[in-house]
Amino acid sequence: MIISASRRTDIPAFYSEWMMQRLRAGYCTVTNPFRPSQSRKISLAAKDVSALIFWTRWSRPLQPFVDEIAKIGHQVFFLYTITGYGCQLEPGVPALDRQIDDLQNLAHRIGADRIAWRYDPILFTERRPPDYHADHFTRLADKIAPLCHRAIISLFDPYRNVLRRLDKSSSESMMSIEEDELFGFLQGLAVTAKALQLPINSCSESPLWEKIGIVPGKCIDDDWIFAVTGRRVCGSKDPGQRQACRCVKSIDIGRYDTCGHGCLYCYATQHPERAAVALQQHNPALDHL
Repeated sequence: MIISASRRTDIPAFYSEWMMQRLRAGYCTVTNPFRPSQSRKISLAAKDVSALIFWTRWSRPLQPFVDEIAKIGHQVFFLYTITGYGCQLEPGVPALDRQIDDLQNLAHRIGADRIAWRYDPILFTERRPPDYHADHFTRLADKIAPLCHRAIISLFDPYRNVLRRLDKSSSESMMSIEEDELFGFLQGLAVTAKALQLPINSCSESPLWEKIGIVPGKCIDDDWIFAVTGRRVCGSKDPGQRQACRCVKSIDIGRYDTCGHGCLYCYATQHPERAAVALQQHNPALDHL
């Protein structure tokens, strides 16, 4: 069993104490996101968990506990998102230089081979056209490449409620680009990554990207887990994810509308005001978020 912690919220940034209480107790309770009245108990015992994969933009609150997590017996991996779009689009995310410093400290603690960098989503606006992203990705990759084992990229998905939020809250107007321009831009990212000896994967995108050097990837990746730990895990596609998603099966232990970063483009926060309430009311003694 692989534990995903979490696609739905940033557990390391906001719920590290809760995470440690649950790991020490050996279980947590997960609420069905589509039927809140339903919940189930999930084992977090090391004997039952092949890998513990954290999704985060800020790992510092969890870093003091990584040695304890290892002593419990868990194999830990991080999917660390750094986009550096600034407070207009990412109001609750720490400043870019602080994020990179945090990532550097994390890599020193657990090893770069257990970290993947997510430049996700790539959001094209009038202020952030392809040329902006090409330069921005290059600057970031130059600093981040030594701190991770690969980069993962994907394009912004235009969910209706997220588009409404962006239109209401942001001065940045969305822009569309032609396929030829998109592929030229992506090929440039692939060239940049290759020059830095940084493997680059796509997340839930067209397999045609492979022709320009961006291999379809798996964020939750059985091959990655085996390469680092020698543990074989189920390689079946997670049926709960989108059709284009290649991630293998995992159990997500987070809850929507509980992340405090407030990123305007994020699908996991439908109601930002609920996230604020969740952070204010959170009690680490509870066995669920």
